[in-house]
Amino acid sequence: MPSPGAQGTWALQCQLPLEQRHPGTRKSGRGPILIILGSKRRAACVSQARNQQGGLRVRVPGQRRDGSCGAGTAAKAAGRPLLASLPAAREEGRRAGPAPGAVRRQPGPGPAVRAGVSRQRPSHGPGPRTAPGPAPPRPSHGPGPRTAPGLARPRASHGPEPAASDPWAAQPTAAGREPAVERSMAKKVAIIGGGSSGLCAIKACLQEGLEPVCFERTGDIGGLWRFEEHPEDGRASIYHSLIINTSKEMMCFSDFPIPEDFPNYMHNSKIMEYFRMYAQHFDLLRHIRFRTSVCRVSKRPDFASSGQWEVVTESEGQQEAAVFDAVLVCSGHHTDAHLPLSSFPGIEKFKGCYLHSRDYKDAQAFTDKRVVVIGIGNSGSDLAVEISQRAQQVFLSTRRGAWVFNRVGDGGYPIDTILNTRLKTFLQGLLGSSVACDYMEKKLNARFDHSHYGLKPKHRVFHQHPTVNDDLPNRIISGRVQVKPNIQEFTETSAIFEDGTREDIDAVVFATGYSFSFPFLEGCVKVVENQIPLYKYMFPPDLEKPTLAFTGLIQPLGAIMPISELQCRWATRVFKGLNELPLQHDMEADIEQKKEVMAKRYVKSQRHTIQVDYIPYMDELACQLGVKPNLLSLFLTDPRLAMEVAFGPCTPYQYRLRGPGAWAGARAAILSQRQRVVRALQPRASRHPARPSAAPHVLTVLFSIAMIVATLVYVSLCP
Repeated sequence: MPSPGAQGTWALQCQLPLEQRHPGTRKSGRGPILIILGSKRRAACVSQARNQQGGLRVRVPGQRRDGSCGAGTAAKAAGRPLLASLPAAREEGRRAGPAPGAVRRQPGPGPAVRAGVSRQRPSHGPGPRTAPGPAPPRPSHGPGPRTAPGLARPRASHGPEPAASDPWAAQPTAAGREPAVERSMAKKVAIIGGGSSGLCAIKACLQEGLEPVCFERTGDIGGLWRFEEHPEDGRASIYHSLIINTSKEMMCFSDFPIPEDFPNYMHNSKIMEYFRMYAQHFDLLRHIRFRTSVCRVSKRPDFASSGQWEVVTESEGQQEAAVFDAVLVCSGHHTDAHLPLSSFPGIEKFKGCYLHSRDYKDAQAFTDKRVVVIGIGNSGSDLAVEISQRAQQVFLSTRRGAWVFNRVGDGGYPIDTILNTRLKTFLQGLLGSSVACDYMEKKLNARFDHSHYGLKPKHRVFHQHPTVNDDLPNRIISGRVQVKPNIQEFTETSAIFEDGTREDIDAVVFATGYSFSFPFLEGCVKVVENQIPLYKYMFPPDLEKPTLAFTGLIQPLGAIMPISELQCRWATRVFKGLNELPLQHDMEADIEQKKEVMAKRYVKSQRHTIQVDYIPYMDELACQLGVKPNLLSLFLTDPRLAMEVAFGPCTPYQYRLRGPGAWAGARAAILSQRQRVVRALQPRASRHPARPSAAPHVLTVLFSIAMIVATLVYVSLCP
């Protein structure tokens, strides 16, 4: 017979076959099950996972007299919660011994089934709690400290709650699965890199009930954005004065707005402050192993069936191997400094000093010197401007020239909040690239004529990654920076340019970008000239199981942080089997198609091998995940929100309005984003400024409709 428990509750211990996950191993065996039998009722309710794929829920009902199983009622009658009656029942069962025919429970790490636990709201943490043992973290989706007023903490639901009349109903999880099934599918994920991509990867894993372990080779988070005088090898480094080129509303994580008193374009120290707030708010640091390098990532012998990886790491001279169910590579593409010395004849006999922009920290060492900066990307233009404030003369050498954008756009708003709208993206696709380039080049030349300043390139404005710099034309017009063509050769004390001019120089700064590689991946991926074949820039198409993904390995025309976050959200659901990838040949066809489009659009350069447009690529990922905003539905149900989504800046909050990981504060964040831009400019102003007029929105809508109608008429009249 079963053993009597507290207040007439009966407990029976038995075992059922199951597959159980241990760190780095899989074991098949028998797991303990506690079956609760209520007094005066004959019922047994069991939930148990049987396999790692979809799981199998087993419910064994008995005869019901009043429509309920008796454990919850017995505990309720006893005046105590059921959680208190379960240990008592177990203890009574141990004293009385097993019932005839029952299998004695063996000690082991099998999961205990929480039968009859009272209903509670599902969390976004790493799966349901198990007993005994410490509870895993339950990070909130709400905005962090110092966020804009009115942004509510999220309480997103991911499935229907169990009926109140059924105390045995299992609590749904983030994936809508039963807790026992979710436990059986809990997977360990290795995350390589603790920068911005690594942080959101940890959070995405926790939200999906996965177990993340992040390996960071340095002693702190932040990756690229952490300033250090002497950075470690294999990591990008920034200069002390670096300010980001994307505004805070466009670059923030989608459910954690940047504090409104932070500047719109942040210094690197402010970015690090935001990262620390994010990591603290979601309790991410405890999942990071600092000063741990990844030496090797290789497939397990049974990879074709298990999809598992063996990860070898090294910390304090000791190597350790562990098995993981999936791997997320979050090391980015700013890893190895690209120093093309072979392209500059005579550099070996140059008596001055030369360095890569990675090693530049400040302009102190260039005081009263004649310096040439090679490269007119964002780093090259920044360094030319900064060095020119101390140097005797700066020469900015460029092969192709560049279109230079200003951070401040029309009306004083950040330029990326003006350019990155769904309306402009739609019109650009409708009117064609040529018309869009004509419009933007006219706008840029209205600020200063690029041909007069020696900067006008032969390529169109949207055919190269943009250069953003507010001060470069001022330094050129004042003579502190001179624009020069490419260097033909070096002599011992000078540089000879392709236009035949010669300039005496003391130092050379190579702002020639970075290349990336993944030496720890044994033959799984191959990088050739900064090109790597990945489906959606994330998944290798030829793996038997999709358990390896790359995040942040893109160069967007916009902010990279929200893209990395959305990539992580999708990757974790692929790891869990909630989203599937296409067949291999379909993925390879998609990769080739994107490669051809990129080759036609961009000038040939290693920086353009991973180029993406912000809104189209975000929408592409959002469609895979099921979180793309439905504009038609919004216009019918929430016109005010729909107007801002369609005609306002495409901020990351838009991808939290619906679908997996929806955030209750997304609507408020979108509707208040313009006010937060202005508040950052007026930190001492009133916290509740007057509400802006709706007239600009109405005019925008009317103008958009007129443009669309005019375009359709024009197309229809064309022969």
